[in-house]
Amino acid sequence: MNKILSLIICLVSLLYTSCRDLPQNGDFSGFWQITAIDYSDGTSLEADHDHCYGFYRTVAQLIGGYSPTEAPDMWRYGEKSGNLAYHDTDFVIEFPTFGQWWDMVPWGFPQLPEGVYLHQPVYAYYTINRLDGDILVMTLDRVTDAVATYPAGITITCRRY
Repeated sequence: MNKILSLIICLVSLLYTSCRDLPQNGDFSGFWQITAIDYSDGTSLEADHDHCYGFYRTVAQLIGGYSPTEAPDMWRYGEKSGNLAYHDTDFVIEFPTFGQWWDMVPWGFPQLPEGVYLHQPVYAYYTINRLDGDILVMTLDRVTDAVATYPAGITITCRRY
């Protein structure tokens, strides 16, 4: 009887720990390499394929950019992490600390007017337009900080990395 009870407890604990390791975001979880960025004014930017988004559980990572040898001052801004939250079909990335705004443009963030600086924390609001197989298309709707809201309307196309 003790052996059966011990076996059941062992199996339940294995099942419990296995379930905890599964990503909570379904197909959205993983790394997504940016392939194209389409701006609201009709212009497009073919991505340099060095930048990607990573989503897992409640974390969003913006990965890529500069290598330490090519641009040592910019390399420290090559990866940013934020907190991931959902609102219906929208998701929000909160950046508690942000760094330099212009360094975010390769991830589809809008260029801000000269002399405009963001105040921390910064929130980026996205809508998922398409998520199937190896394709993710999302729109960065707006970016907000403690002072203002900046409309974006930028569509970002990614492939699973």
